[in-house]
Amino acid sequence: MSRKRVPLNQNECTDDFRIGVPFEQNLQESKQKTVSLASEYAQKQIAVVSGMAKGIDSYAHTACLNAGGYTIAILGNGLDICYPSEHHKLMRCIEEKGLLISEYPPGTPPDKYRFPRRNRLISSWSDKLFVIEAGRGSGALITAEYGRKYGHEVEILEK
Repeated sequence: MSRKRVPLNQNECTDDFRIGVPFEQNLQESKQKTVSLASEYAQKQIAVVSGMAKGIDSYAHTACLNAGGYTIAILGNGLDICYPSEHHKLMRCIEEKGLLISEYPPGTPPDKYRFPRRNRLISSWSDKLFVIEAGRGSGALITAEYGRKYGHEVEILEK
């Protein structure tokens, strides 16, 4: 597993409690819930863990950073590749103020088969998972299932 920007004392940034936000749909109500949750936990000094994907993942990371919190992005590719490509600025901000993690070596491109493995890590790094509007077979449900297997709290938030 490759890592970047690990604080010398993680307790300076978190209370050793992390939430995962494997959200799925990019609806306005889901965005508002995500921003509210990520901001609330960031203000409590609780790290926000997600996958830096388009939509809700990026809202969670951004809201956490904007609230002065610590966020962890677990990638499904090498750390030298920004995916999705439009997240270069977000990736730089997370690198500067949070943590980027990948179990893949540099040069490993994103691939649909790598994302379920990434979701396993999101779940393992989170003490509590929030899931909003996850479709059957979605990455969010894969993450939630891993969370249950690991004995972590999983909260399904519905409309």
